[in-house]
Formats: sequence, C-alpha cells, structure tokens
Amino acid sequence: MKKMWKIPGLVVLLILLVLVRMMEETFFYDPFMYFFQGCRSENPEVFPGYWYFNVALRFLVNTVISLVIIYVVFQNMASVKFSALLYLILFVILFPLFIYLMEHVQKDDYLAVFYVRRFLVQPVLILLLLPALYYQRLKEKRVRSKGDF
Repeated sequence: MKKMWKIPGLVVLLILLVLVRMMEETFFYDPFMYFFQGCRSENPEVFPGYWYFNVALRFLVNTVISLVIIYVVFQNMASVKFSALLYLILFVILFPLFIYLMEHVQKDDYLAVFYVRRFLVQPVLILLLLPALYYQRLKEKRVRSKGDF
C-alpha cells in the first residue's frame, strides 16, 4: 500500500469504528445498553439468544475493522495473523464467560457482566495491539541494524 493511501485509509477505518459505536442502537440489539448507563433501575426484558448473537456480531465487526487497521499500519500479514489469534483467544474466553455470567449473576451484581460485555463490544484490544506491535517492529529493526556490520 502506498504511503499516500495509508493515512486516508486509517481515517476511514477509524471513522468506521466510530460509526459502529454511534449506530449501535440502530444496528445491534443490546437491552442492557441504557441499564449500564444508569438510565434505568429495573432489569430490561432480554431475548438471550438474539442478544448473544448481536454481541458476537459486534465483536466480529470490530475485529475485522481492527485487523484491517493493523494491516494498513504495519503491512505485515504476520502481525495480522498474530492479532487475529489474540482476538480469537479473547473471544473464546470472554464470550462463554459473558453467557455464564448473564445466566447466573444475581439481579444486582451486573458489574462483572458490564466489564466482560465492554471487552466484547468495544474495540479495546486494538489500543493495546498497536503500541505493542509497533514496539516489536522497532525492536526487530534495532536487532537487524546491529547485526548488519
């Protein structure tokens, strides 16, 4: 990818992440959205299967956009594969935990559900991966430059 397309591409991808967040009420079913914002005091009516599907779908959309961002920034498929593996591990651990918590949590103890849900529906991992992958890239360049005497 040419450098002249890198910045506009990143801007478009970041706008897509923002749009997913801004349009979450329109595109994704999440009955606890207002509940977690503190706007409601009673538990909303939930259709569990549909809600779980929407949480997984939102995770998938954010993951795909995040992986494309990683590709645009580093232009390295090894970084994308590593990141995809981390996203998969995160999903395999957190999604069943989210379902378990929703099925077994007490009525007033939704804080754990809130944080697990947040990791699933917000692109938090990209904020950790970008600096980590950048640091790794700098470290590799430093090692290569020392060995090129």
